[in-house]
Order: sequence, then C-alpha cells, then structure tokens
Amino acid sequence: MGDSARSVAYLGPAGTFTETAARSARTVLADHYIALGDVHEIAQGVEDGTYDFGVVPIENSVYGTVLPTLDELVFARESVLVREEVVVEVAFSLFENPARTGAATRVLSHPHALAQCQREILARNLTPIETSSTAEACRIVAQDDPNAVCIASVAAGANYKLTTVREGIQDRDGGRTRFYVLARTLAPHAAAEHGFRTALVLTPSRDRAGILLEMLRPFAERGLNLSSLMSRPLRSGLGLYCFIVIVDAHIDASPFGAAISELLDAGVRVKNLGSYLAWPIEASTADARAEFPAGSVAAGDPLAEHLRVLAPAQDAPERDAPDRDMPDRDMPDQHSQHTDPVV
Repeated sequence: MGDSARSVAYLGPAGTFTETAARSARTVLADHYIALGDVHEIAQGVEDGTYDFGVVPIENSVYGTVLPTLDELVFARESVLVREEVVVEVAFSLFENPARTGAATRVLSHPHALAQCQREILARNLTPIETSSTAEACRIVAQDDPNAVCIASVAAGANYKLTTVREGIQDRDGGRTRFYVLARTLAPHAAAEHGFRTALVLTPSRDRAGILLEMLRPFAERGLNLSSLMSRPLRSGLGLYCFIVIVDAHIDASPFGAAISELLDAGVRVKNLGSYLAWPIEASTADARAEFPAGSVAAGDPLAEHLRVLAPAQDAPERDAPDRDMPDRDMPDQHSQHTDPVV
C-alpha cells in the first residue's frame, strides 16, 4: 500500500511526536522526512507539490482538537486531502540542561504538553512558556536558555542530550494524539485491512431551528455512523457556523452518495476533506477511559429527576423560527476527491 521515493513534511524539529507519526504511517514509504515550522507551511507545501505528503496533529485525547490544523484544512486548502490517520501514545518527561545553574523558574513546551502536565508544573512553581513543539522546547533549553527546563518525549530529550529530571509527569496515563497524513490523492482502499473514515464540512444555506438535525438525518437514515461532530465559525459574524462531521465509512460506500445528494439538494454546501484509513483502536479500551463532564447526570440519578422538573417536556411550538441567510463569503469550497489507482 506504500508509495516509495517520496518526501514527507512534518511538524518539527526532529524528535517530535509528529515525526513518530510520520514514520508510523501505513500508506507512505518515504526516503525524505523534512521538519517544518508550522502547519500552514506543511499544508501549503503539499498543495503546491513541494512535498508529496504532510503529517500534522489534529486531536489530543486530553486537550481536544488542534484548531490551527482544522482551520487550515477547512478554510485555506482546496486540493489537500486527508489520506490516513495515525494515533501515537503520548507520555512526557521533564528535562534540564546539564549545564544549568540555579533553580529553574520557567518550563518550555507545546501548549498541549503543558496542559497535560499541570500537576508537575504547579508543584515546582514553574512559569509555562509555549513553544511550537516539544522538540523545539528541547532545542531552546539545549542551545539558547540553559537555565530553563522543558517537557518533551524521551526521544526528544535524548536527541538534544538533555538530562532527565523526572519521567512520566503527565497528569494522566493513556494520552493519545491523532495525526492526519495529508496528500493530493487518497490511498487505495480495496484491500484495506481496517476501516475508513470520511471528514466532511457541511455549511447550511440558512440558519434555522432544526437545521443541524436536517443535515445529520441523511446519514442516520442510511446507517452511517458519525464518530465526531464539531463546529467552526464562518468568520462573518457571531452565530454563523460550518459543521465538520467524521463519518465511519469511505465516501465510495453505496449509501454515502445518496446522503451527499440529499444534502446538496437541500442547499447544503459540502466539502470533502478526504476518505482516509482509520487507525485501529480497541473500543472497549476507549470506553474504559471515558470521563463524563462534571455535574452531568443520567436517567436514574437523583439529580436527573430534579433536572426533569427544571426542564419539563412540552410540545414543540407551532410557529417556525425565522430563517437567516448565510453569507456567501468565507465559505468552505467544495472540491472533488482524487484517488490513487487501486493496486
């Protein structure tokens, strides 16, 4: 399934979790791995043909969606597709420069790493400083700021010859980060061992009560499961959104076309971000790690009955809420998918 003699751009410098993901991709066999400084540069390089593939972070199990990546794909790219997802286990260590003198007061790392190591940071009374990546934090401590400490992977710390202060400092174990492999074409899927997902951007032509339900119903009625739903503002005013849905199927699946047709006929703008090879994750493991929002209740909980009293069931009003036209500008563009020949 791999493509040989290709270049892969990833979020650098060397030693990042993104590099680990790039070297773990199943649809790519490359002999050139190029570390770049930001997601925009990677996506732009893939779109203009400078690089064959790009690898960018999209979601962390603790910190959530990586919004710069999502917005780059939704709003800025017309011919970049998600080809594959890769999931990497994430664990962090605290490092120092062996030449450090005095007590450290600053800790450097990527925002997601800082967010996942709050206990250690607070216990040491450190001031967090954000960097573009965990490996970049190591580089700064090794070369520019020897009296600071940094949070990164064991590989990144070793790469810059830093001294380990403490391993496993993450607030909770089992953290994972999902990465997207970007390309101008999709991977062949006829002989795939695992399932596929498709990422779509849906933008309604009008904002009205029930519009989200109307956009989701074509998938539910055809047995197409949605594993993720999120919204992003259209940048044209408050309350105007597009919706990103992850469908657990390849867009070539027989019921998928009918769902897309129904959406288009209803005036919904559709952008295909790509049908991509899904990373196999044990559902039972994911369920066991689930943590419910604080204060949420379920049927049978004493507070649930109190909530029913606060929000009693009632018939829907007969009058319709007024429609609101969505703006024409800053809308995600629709583009066709490009697929490699099946081999």
